[in-house]
Amino acid sequence: MNYEEYYLVSKKLERIVELAKLITGTHLFRVCKLADGSQKGMQCTYAQISSKLAVIEEASFLDYLKDNIDIVSPELIQQIEVLFENSGANISSNLDDNNV
Repeated sequence: MNYEEYYLVSKKLERIVELAKLITGTHLFRVCKLADGSQKGMQCTYAQISSKLAVIEEASFLDYLKDNIDIVSPELIQQIEVLFENSGANISSNLDDNNV
């Protein structure tokens, strides 16, 4: 392996770290943190609202993951797409129910 190959691997690792930083700031990431930190668990109001905000505010996040398919699992991208598609259909009625 020559130095250029080391450089390319290093750049890919750098992208993974930058992606991880971006992910920790998303509503989608926070859902489990809020649910795990609440006595209500999955019924935590903040976790539920955060999941809804993920669909509303983070559509571009999915595009970003797709743009980085070489470092992101295609299965994860597909799973998030399904979540967003299924949630998007019901999001407005759910938000009204929670007065968000």
